[in-house]
Amino acid sequence: MMLQFYPFVLRYLNSHDKDKIGEIFAMIIESCHDLIPPEDVRPVLERIMQNYVNDYCSAVHICIGLNGIREILLRMPLALDVG
Repeated sequence: MMLQFYPFVLRYLNSHDKDKIGEIFAMIIESCHDLIPPEDVRPVLERIMQNYVNDYCSAVHICIGLNGIREILLRMPLALDVG
């Protein structure tokens, strides 16, 4: 387990890096499993919501962001912060 991967990948989730975002989301989704603490993945989910699921994004990027969040939560349901 490389827990430093999640803070590292945050820099690639900026709104100007939308060309290769499908590949980045695929890496993030594949790295999520039951042994990863949910608090390490929450900042990634928050960054996806801030940069890809908002009114200023195109419909394609919103769809990619929502699908990425859905796939992460399918693998790690406890990563959803209810507070």
